[in-house]
Amino acid sequence: MMTVLEVEGRRAAVLNAVVSEYIDAAQPVGSAHLASATAMHVSAATLRSDMALLEREGYLAQPHVSAGRVPTERGFRFYVDHLARPARLNGTQRTHLRRSFERLDGDTGDVLEKAGALLARITGSTSVVVAETRGASPARFVQLVRLSSQAGLLVMVRGDGVVVKRDVRFPVRASEEEIARASAVMNDHYAGKVSARCTAPAPTGVHRVDLVVKSAAGLLARMERTEEEPEYFFIGGPSRVAASFDAVGTIEAVLSILEQQVVITSLLRGMLARGMSVAIGLEEHGVQPLSPCALVVSPVTFDGGLAGAFGVLGPIRMDYRLALAAVNEVGEQIVGRLGDSEPQRASDATGTLRGRQ
Repeated sequence: MMTVLEVEGRRAAVLNAVVSEYIDAAQPVGSAHLASATAMHVSAATLRSDMALLEREGYLAQPHVSAGRVPTERGFRFYVDHLARPARLNGTQRTHLRRSFERLDGDTGDVLEKAGALLARITGSTSVVVAETRGASPARFVQLVRLSSQAGLLVMVRGDGVVVKRDVRFPVRASEEEIARASAVMNDHYAGKVSARCTAPAPTGVHRVDLVVKSAAGLLARMERTEEEPEYFFIGGPSRVAASFDAVGTIEAVLSILEQQVVITSLLRGMLARGMSVAIGLEEHGVQPLSPCALVVSPVTFDGGLAGAFGVLGPIRMDYRLALAAVNEVGEQIVGRLGDSEPQRASDATGTLRGRQ
């Protein structure tokens, strides 16, 4: 059965205008206002009739009898999939973005974290960034950095580009030379291999070196068994999304869920697994405390494999055109900075999304 929007192109234009006005003003949109504020070239009475039909079809809702209409989640979905024209950041924003990435100097996690901060600033929404630990990815190299005679930093760079860092304690006092030798043993044993599938390195016969290696190898094994949290997790500007709501209970619920790393990580993973770049409301993302929120997300890939995700979280009435533009262009800068294959552009996927897959 064809929907009203497929039959009447003008009603699609009306829905587009209502959504755009509501995003800008966060107030119900009336037919008289729509007639005067847009170039629809139709009477308020005609617009009122179109809006009433859109309401019956489930694209608009009327919060009060005397109020105008607001878009429903279904209305926002149609807007994202069919009506929102692709946007690009303005010249000043693109220049700032490019220069910010040119100044970045750090590992994958640092790049993603700073990208998240830029996203929050550009969109005025909360940014979310995760980089996953992936046990099936082989190590590029492993290093032990001496912090003291009984402490070091275990650093492993995976084939997917993720840098893993953990503090490690040694049961004995080891010299700088002994720790350097233990580091070489670790790298020789694990480089090019999936560490979770490796046995412990063979003893060297040097007591303190072997104890340092045993401590580092044991820590590495424990790390590989713990995959419920990403190596990097960043929430940028959480107060931005909270400021979008008036009810104290809603604000507290949103802020509380943003502190739950496992929930947010699972949410982003689930979206990407279903091929979703935009999730609008509870029906699509499935997280009750975030029911008044929407997410725009893009994957981060390394060597053809998924290594993480980044995006923005905002109210359902967020500016999707700006969010999609910012996520796409930040993604392009990440590609240039890390030298990887291009992640899927968020706007490329919106036309095929219909909520839960």
